[in-house]
Amino acid sequence: IELARHTYTSNSDGIECRTTLTSLPPATILLFQVFCGNDFGFEQLGSNLQLGSTIALPSRPVSDLRLLSISLSLNRSNSSVLLSWSRPLGWPQVTRYYVSYSQDNSSWTPAPGAGGGRDIIATDNSTVTHWISELSRRSFYFFRVHVGGQDGVDGFFPNTLLDPTTSNVLEVFVSDVPSRPVIGAAAPAPPDRNSVLQLSWSRPVIDSPVTSYSVRVWTCGNGASPTCSSPPALFLSPDGQVATFPASPGLLSGLARGTWYKLQVAARNLAGEGAWSDNSSAVRTLSLPSAVRELNITEIRVNSIVLSWSPSPGSSYYKLVWTASQPLSPSFVVLPASQTQYQHNFVLVDPLQVTYTVFAGDGTAYEDEGRTVVLPSAADNFQILAGSQTSVTFSWTPNPAANLFQIRFSRSPSFDNSRPAAPETSLTQQTVAGLLPDKLYFFKVFSRTAGVTPYEIFGSRLLNATASDLPLPVLSLLVTSTSASEISLRWSPALLGPRPTKFRVLWASQPLPCNASMAPVEFGNPLETEAQEATITGIEQEEAVALVVFAGNLRGFEQVGSPVLSCVAPIAPVTQARVRGAAAGSLQGVTLEWRPPAEGRQPTAYRISVLSRMGAKFFDSSDVLHNGARHSLQSAFVPLPQPGLLLLFSIHSKSASGFYEPSGGTTASGDALLSAAAPTPSSWRVSRVSWNSVTFAARVEGQGANSSCFSARLYYQIPSRLIDGELSSFQLGCNQTSSEEEVTATGLANDVLYLFTLRVLVGDAVFSSSLLLPTLQASALDVPSSLSVLGVTSSSVLLAWKSGVRGARVLEYVLEYYAMNSSSSSSIDETLVTNRIVALHAGGPGEPQRLNVSSLSPAVRYAFLLRARSLSGWEAPASASLTVTPIATPTDLAVASIRGGEVSVAWTSPRLDPYSSSSLPPAAIPASLLLLVRNSTLEQRVGPLSVASSSVVVSGLTVSSSYQLELLSLTSSGDELRSDPNRLLQVVPLPRPSSLAISSMHETSLLLLCDVALPAGAQLLVQVSSSLPQRYNETCSPSQPQGTLQLCQLTGLSPQLVYNITISSTFLSSYDPLGVSLLHVSPVELPVNVSACYVNVSEISLRWLAPDATVT
Repeated sequence: IELARHTYTSNSDGIECRTTLTSLPPATILLFQVFCGNDFGFEQLGSNLQLGSTIALPSRPVSDLRLLSISLSLNRSNSSVLLSWSRPLGWPQVTRYYVSYSQDNSSWTPAPGAGGGRDIIATDNSTVTHWISELSRRSFYFFRVHVGGQDGVDGFFPNTLLDPTTSNVLEVFVSDVPSRPVIGAAAPAPPDRNSVLQLSWSRPVIDSPVTSYSVRVWTCGNGASPTCSSPPALFLSPDGQVATFPASPGLLSGLARGTWYKLQVAARNLAGEGAWSDNSSAVRTLSLPSAVRELNITEIRVNSIVLSWSPSPGSSYYKLVWTASQPLSPSFVVLPASQTQYQHNFVLVDPLQVTYTVFAGDGTAYEDEGRTVVLPSAADNFQILAGSQTSVTFSWTPNPAANLFQIRFSRSPSFDNSRPAAPETSLTQQTVAGLLPDKLYFFKVFSRTAGVTPYEIFGSRLLNATASDLPLPVLSLLVTSTSASEISLRWSPALLGPRPTKFRVLWASQPLPCNASMAPVEFGNPLETEAQEATITGIEQEEAVALVVFAGNLRGFEQVGSPVLSCVAPIAPVTQARVRGAAAGSLQGVTLEWRPPAEGRQPTAYRISVLSRMGAKFFDSSDVLHNGARHSLQSAFVPLPQPGLLLLFSIHSKSASGFYEPSGGTTASGDALLSAAAPTPSSWRVSRVSWNSVTFAARVEGQGANSSCFSARLYYQIPSRLIDGELSSFQLGCNQTSSEEEVTATGLANDVLYLFTLRVLVGDAVFSSSLLLPTLQASALDVPSSLSVLGVTSSSVLLAWKSGVRGARVLEYVLEYYAMNSSSSSSIDETLVTNRIVALHAGGPGEPQRLNVSSLSPAVRYAFLLRARSLSGWEAPASASLTVTPIATPTDLAVASIRGGEVSVAWTSPRLDPYSSSSLPPAAIPASLLLLVRNSTLEQRVGPLSVASSSVVVSGLTVSSSYQLELLSLTSSGDELRSDPNRLLQVVPLPRPSSLAISSMHETSLLLLCDVALPAGAQLLVQVSSSLPQRYNETCSPSQPQGTLQLCQLTGLSPQLVYNITISSTFLSSYDPLGVSLLHVSPVELPVNVSACYVNVSEISLRWLAPDATVT
């Protein structure tokens, strides 16, 4: 501890008292050293050691000086006050006191004793009381207490004014007792007018401090008029003590029912109690009936609640009042005393909480207390915590009025025939055991108040669960398309339970009619996939099949399965659907023509769906029966829902089982009509591009009943070069199972913009479909790929992608994105894009690109699509996409310290999000954190860590091995997100030096000594800083390869500067940021011959010889 700084002139011949150290701890042996220095600091070795000691005086003051009472004398100048305080603890022990006083809080005088000196109070008591007399009435005084012990001249600090051990200052006004208050009115008052009176009064007229009031009571009988024969008595509190009131009015409770009283009030302060007031007017408590003892809800029905209560003697009526979470009118009912039950009729709506209170009355008024019962609403947040092969554990948030709960279960989603799944419990977490493995159950938790209500009838939200550590069954299984021998399916995994990693699709033939249910054991033909969709192939002319999907993980597949899809038929879509013409007159409509499927079974009928261009369905037609032979042209007239609309017509084949093919053949009312000989491609688009090719996707229709394929050719123009050309012809309409077919134009120049048109070949003629199909622009580009997330924050996403290396240079990139709502499909839809960002290509070919997207909403999932833009300004189709949810992630990841095989890593918690000025929603905070520790042979996962944590210590690492550290954020769905591209830390665990000291010091150099066992190849890193704005590092090779003591020489230092030195182990680029430090080092020589030349109560004076060197 630095106690003093002394400036002196070098004098090697003089020995003198150079400085006095004050305010030292008393009765303490102290060890002193003198350090030489300059204006910038001191050297750290110091002089020889010197011992000294001080005498023992108490150092802890009194902290609770307080006033107990005031004693007034008959004359003005001889009043007294009684002070009290507690003895301070600690050593040296306090054994005596004296009191000093002042009337202006600045000049202090010790209270005189019997002999005229200080009035010393010698006591070892833990609580001390002392009278101070000779005080004047109606005067202000200030008091404080001084503490003392057995050491020194008299045990006290010698100076009263400067005494550091004085107590708190107590201000006292020596006041007279209060005068008489002015009595006011008294009247019965809530909360029980049968036993409570409220009394009011006015303060005393003469201005004296008042600390409280007392009340005196006359009991005057319970007759028709008051008879006050008994003497008055002080009003007592419920615990039998004299009741006091801080101010008017005061409530007097616990009085007798229907009894007359007269009251008086008196004021008090520390000087005593003043005179009693006049009597109040006689006042009587009421005689209303007592509150009912019990109020219960005895029955809950669908449209009523039944209540009952115990009768109240002497009551004539009951008033039942209610409030509810839904509006109920009326809000009360009045009932005769003979009725102690009531059926409250109303329509119960979930959620429902009702509070009932019943009051007893005698015809004049109702009592105040009443009796209340609350019908609690259902518990919230009913959720699954864990599961096993035979049990499921649930938790919930109860309604505050509920204290008893029961979980019920059913095998039906409508919760029919439910029964208790576990005993009643007062906890908010319970395990339901004894369940059959892999069977689907439905659960609710119901609430009640023990002893007063039955269980509420709605229960919590419905949960479905399976006693298994396998996934729950999939949801939303549907058929997306069929052909003559294929069926395509899609489904969604369950939101709860373990996450599935694979799926198994089973199917079986189903005889017609499909009116019998099928059990999963009847299914076969397994197909396993990791995707959430599948296509079953090779189905040969089946009338109908039934399908079921099972979810699975590494432990196997669940055994419940999805709902069974019955009567699914492998039937192909119609072909050559087209609009043949519009009908005139009041009944406006169109005539549609189509061909039956070219393969597979003949449809029994067709359904026509009418949709808007945006996909909104107007209506489905009745079945249109198949007419004619197997491949006969079919037609139907469809009335238009509204004239002038551009409509889509989707025609669906119907199988013998009643199944409608889902994709349908589609045509549009606004399409131009082609000649009967020409096929009709209905649409085409640029699907993708490469550095020397462009791929198109065309929605095609066959040439007719005689052929399922037709020829087409791509024609192109290069406007910048005034060049026209054509490519080789190709076949379309050959793939009857796909709604789109692709064709690729290769060998393209990659630095120009092309204009492409598609033309159909009919015999030797070329038929142009330009009225139907627009001209498409395209360029050959090496488009970006591998779009990935480098890091996220609560409001931004850092994206990266690979750029092309061949062909024409990409001018810039267009990133499109939109917010996906909870009802959106999990697939990315380009039509929903709401935002675009254009970024120039940075660097040369193949250079990785990055883009930070900011101003995003926390916890909202976003879809991103990436396009390339050529030098001509043409935008290629989206070549890469992904989805990501911005959440808060940890920042400022750094190595805090390294000590041997232990590395401390620190970061800023995601809760302290630097990217958001407002509070984040809970969903924007990660569920937990995870630290990855890798080296060349293993990966260690440290965590999960609390999201509120900001550091972790990784132990058990191998010294001198290189490790890579990465901190991840874990979402509630299990996603692992990174925070920034600089998230990786390279660290080598190294031993930390210890016992850093200066071995020797010279005017411009220091020789450092430390203790550390360095591994092979490691060095010592010395970090040096001074009072100048400069820092530098030096490395020292081990000076003792076989030992642990290491020396390191620092040269080139200035005696005019003070240095801070930190030394740590280093290997490659890794080092310990903390290390071990020496602070305020200055290269000067040392003083000698330090000794004490004077000792007092809390002072020691020192002397020493200055250094012989010229540095001061």
